[in-house]
Amino acid sequence: MVKSTELLAHGLRDKHEIVNVEVKQLNGFACASFSEGEDYSDEHAEHHYILFVQKGGINIQMSHLNNEEMTISCGEMIFIPRNGSYIFTSLDETKVLFFAFAAPVMRKELKLFNYLSSRAFKGEELLPVLPMDENVKIFVDMVMMQLENDRIKNSEICRSWNNIFFVMLVTYYERKSVTSFIRPVLSKELDFKAFVENNYLQVNGNAVRLANLSGFTLKTFHRRFRQEFGMSAKEWLNERMCKRILQLASAEDSTVTSIAAEIGVSTERLCQLTRANFSCTPSALIEKRRASRS
Repeated sequence: MVKSTELLAHGLRDKHEIVNVEVKQLNGFACASFSEGEDYSDEHAEHHYILFVQKGGINIQMSHLNNEEMTISCGEMIFIPRNGSYIFTSLDETKVLFFAFAAPVMRKELKLFNYLSSRAFKGEELLPVLPMDENVKIFVDMVMMQLENDRIKNSEICRSWNNIFFVMLVTYYERKSVTSFIRPVLSKELDFKAFVENNYLQVNGNAVRLANLSGFTLKTFHRRFRQEFGMSAKEWLNERMCKRILQLASAEDSTVTSIAAEIGVSTERLCQLTRANFSCTPSALIEKRRASRS
């Protein structure tokens, strides 16, 4: 089991954690129990958090909402953005699942992310609390059971859970509710590098599409990209695409169709990419990679 002091502060009782750290990002889940009247606070949240209250309830104050006190009951979830502070008091014997993430994994939800990013700065009402849909409750129960049983050792599961949760938001809630719930994720304070690393696969190498997802203007996006990565978005995306194609072409069971499907392009587009970057067809590239293994 991978432990991380980044996910939760020291001192929580009955704590279970599993985290995945990738490209200096963190996706993690932890469950903790609190007795009646017990306080928990974080003066500077290093990641975005979603708290799922599975048992009992909490009174919480958050800096980004002017520290107005809110009551979160069993069966509800609350979003807490990065860099804010919060404090909560347990109203009863309470159990909470903490979900920490740098950026949402929504690679297969391009339409939704376009929708969210286009509305992120429109001043829509911010509603950080949502009831847990029955399907979300099942998901939370499953995650907590896995944590408490301490059976899963592979921390990559966190990335899958991250993706599953945001797909469930898309599926079981109205888009306006989702926008209001996670709007701070899409704010100007977005961790730019984390956003790019988490979402570049869904744009099929199209820098303009990635810029549209970010919510920035094209000029700002390209300036920020060069500052963070030291090259243009087009160059970086092409480099990543080529590395991925080489990796897939090296697999024993790779085919032209399977590689195209994996990177989300047509076989014709794959052929264009391999000719431009490797001076050969996809079939020839596969043969070369197989020969290099012999």
